[in-house]
Amino acid sequence: MSLLDEASARVLKLGMSLVIGCVLLLLGIFQILALPITYTNPYAMERTMNVFNRFFVWLLMYTLAIGNKDLFQFCAMENNQLIPFKEPTTNTSFILLSNHICALDTIITGAISEFLLHTNTRYISKESVKWVPVIGWSACLSNYLLIKRDWAKDAERIRRWCEGIRQRTNKTLVIYPEGTRATPSKIAQSNEYAKKKNLPVLKHMLLPRTKGFKACLEHLASSSFTQVLHATIVYVENGAGKESPSILASFTKRVPGSFIVVLSTEAISDISSPEEYLIDAFKKKDQLIETILSRTSPTKTHSHT
Repeated sequence: MSLLDEASARVLKLGMSLVIGCVLLLLGIFQILALPITYTNPYAMERTMNVFNRFFVWLLMYTLAIGNKDLFQFCAMENNQLIPFKEPTTNTSFILLSNHICALDTIITGAISEFLLHTNTRYISKESVKWVPVIGWSACLSNYLLIKRDWAKDAERIRRWCEGIRQRTNKTLVIYPEGTRATPSKIAQSNEYAKKKNLPVLKHMLLPRTKGFKACLEHLASSSFTQVLHATIVYVENGAGKESPSILASFTKRVPGSFIVVLSTEAISDISSPEEYLIDAFKKKDQLIETILSRTSPTKTHSHT
């Protein structure tokens, strides 16, 4: 890409980032004015937020992809080859399990839920996020599952949340079982624990935490949630794994590489031991990333902007 193109992409991104800021400001004003509705009819507010969330994810994806139409590659793995991901046609709800490499993961999983699965997105997030103006308020109004990371309290929170949503279709609950973003130092700490417990040592991600996933499966048994969708995210530049760009850099200048997102589905009814299943799933994710990075240039697949 020429210097002029780079400069043009930067100007466009800065302009769109200003638009995003204005949208968030207007959303905050709306949330304050609509406070009475929030208390009298929370379900109506939740449906309103569903519409906004889908639009906002599209706006973020569009802005991020300025100057690089191949920034996001959603694909599946078949016979050790990357192929376009086929969108499910069933009217169901999903539990989406993803590794966590950067702040953009939330946008990526939101795009998967909203535009590939055609569902409304719900995240498991820290309760403290609710104090963040606009973004945190949106999490509350959208009925995210907010936890304290105190299992004595979170177990009951998860049960109540699942009971309230278990029969609602076209929902996706996004879980990052690692609990935090994977960094070299955190991976080293995770592997020390894995060796002590005779668990798999992973190269590209953290050992997953299993309690929350197990609780969700138990409370969502025989419900509208029938599928687990795995998302394995890796960022590459020129076929080599690189540290993913910061959120500031991503929204102010052209992102040179691509996020390869490999997707696969499994029936929840086939899972007999959630703890063993999740640990084995992350072992496979780790191996999948190693396979992708071993390629000199990943096969080009369907992109989404």
